[in-house]
Amino acid sequence: MRRIGTWAAAIVLGAGALAACGGDDGSGSDDASGGGGGDSSYCDKLSGFRDTLQNTSDASSFTKFKDAAEELADEAPDEVSGDWEKIQDAFGQLEDKLEEAGLSIEDLDDPTALQSADPEAMATLQEELTKIGEDLDGAGEKISDHAESECDIDLDGSDDSASPSPSS
Repeated sequence: MRRIGTWAAAIVLGAGALAACGGDDGSGSDDASGGGGGDSSYCDKLSGFRDTLQNTSDASSFTKFKDAAEELADEAPDEVSGDWEKIQDAFGQLEDKLEEAGLSIEDLDDPTALQSADPEAMATLQEELTKIGEDLDGAGEKISDHAESECDIDLDGSDDSASPSPSS
């Protein structure tokens, strides 16, 4: 139940982790009817967000993900609005931290830009972004749990071929 947080953290942590979160076949439930009594507008947007989440593979997906998260934060019920705000805050922090290191979001797709960055700045960046990523994992899990229980939407896109985590 951590796909949102994992993907957001992957954006925050850099290019290498981005590809690892893509590649789902989208075999999760397509029910966006708001089946657990959730706000139907929010649930409908979550369904579209799931598609965005499953089609992320590079730093150019950042803008789509960020825009979708912003829209969902505006629609989110109280139970998860703070978690969406954490994700939004993390994106702002990501942009700030990259700028401090002399990089941009687009540079996450450019191995040359990453290799030419100051190693000390990159080490500091990695430390700071790891802290941000830890917060995102919990927020993503709460959002995913809420999506499943209130909207009957599986944001994780998990299926039998995924490695289930016995700890929940």
